[in-house]
Amino acid sequence: MECTLKSGNKLVVSPAPFKDANELRKAIFKCVNRAATLDLKSEGAVQALLSDDEVESRVFKCAEKAIYDGIKVNQALFDDPRSGEKARADYFEIFSKIMEENINPFFQTASLESSAKPEKSGVRA
Repeated sequence: MECTLKSGNKLVVSPAPFKDANELRKAIFKCVNRAATLDLKSEGAVQALLSDDEVESRVFKCAEKAIYDGIKVNQALFDDPRSGEKARADYFEIFSKIMEENINPFFQTASLESSAKPEKSGVRA
């Protein structure tokens, strides 16, 4: 996924290996009440999830394939003299996109509806 963040900075996120994405999924679900809605587009939800050390660690692992403004996403990015300050301002949006890219595939389901057209009945009203 390639996107432009609200700040105007470019982020490219590639899916992490299954093992890393699955570990992230497990860590997130440990934090989320089963009755709650998981909305990774909500900055408040992302902030709450990233306050958990295990989730944050798993997100950084999944971030190994992400590129922010031409720089690999890792902890050093946020200390980078050129990009660190703007990366910190984009922190929650960066990690929201990384979580979306790696968690959403677990929840995509095939439609149960047939794409075939219904047959015409020989009965007329």
